[in-house]
Amino acid sequence: MSSTVWTPSPLEMMTGMVAVLADTVPSDYDALFVHASPVRDDRLDARLLDRVAQAYHSGADFKVVINGLTEDVCQAKNLAYLGYERWYNILVQFGVSRDDILVLEAAGHTGAEARNLLRLAKEYGWKKLVISSQPHHQLRCFLQAIALMDEEGWYPAVYNLPAPGISWHHEMKKPVMTGGTGATGDVLGTLPEHIVREFESIEMYAQEPKLVEGRPAFTRNATIPEMLQYMELRRR
Repeated sequence: MSSTVWTPSPLEMMTGMVAVLADTVPSDYDALFVHASPVRDDRLDARLLDRVAQAYHSGADFKVVINGLTEDVCQAKNLAYLGYERWYNILVQFGVSRDDILVLEAAGHTGAEARNLLRLAKEYGWKKLVISSQPHHQLRCFLQAIALMDEEGWYPAVYNLPAPGISWHHEMKKPVMTGGTGATGDVLGTLPEHIVREFESIEMYAQEPKLVEGRPAFTRNATIPEMLQYMELRRR
């Protein structure tokens, strides 16, 4: 286990954000996974799912995958996510066939989502995936998937399709999960406050986790240099 501490430079963070927000999605892929929203905002959820539905109606043949946490569990854990039941119904309203919507094993945080997605991809033999989240959360989602590929033994080509942009002055709430770690309280504020929290999380989760009772204290995400190395491999 490396003891090196990664301290991202402004250039690295800007490179990472531009890379995911401007990523080019291929015309064919196996599945599109919609990460649970990092903020509690029905309008932003609808815009995210609408973008997914637009991709679905573009002619590409893929499965849409959503987090399997139930509405009751999300409420009990104080999560931003509304639960798979609501998102499933919204996707159907947007014209996505029920047969093309798969419910991922329930995952309580971004790292668990990435791990469960890779396991599902390995089960189905999916080699090309697209992931979608709110713009400020997209980079961390991508970094989590990259970091877990060695652990899960599956190396798909993963691409980014972030939700539409968010107004700089739009007020949002990111609730803290009940019993969660690494958070200091709800994030209440506009996009700049939420960007700061995401960047802090990226740096914190990129370090090697300490062991607690023999298990890692958190799910590590990749660093930006590791991400850029992966993207070089992805294009081959």
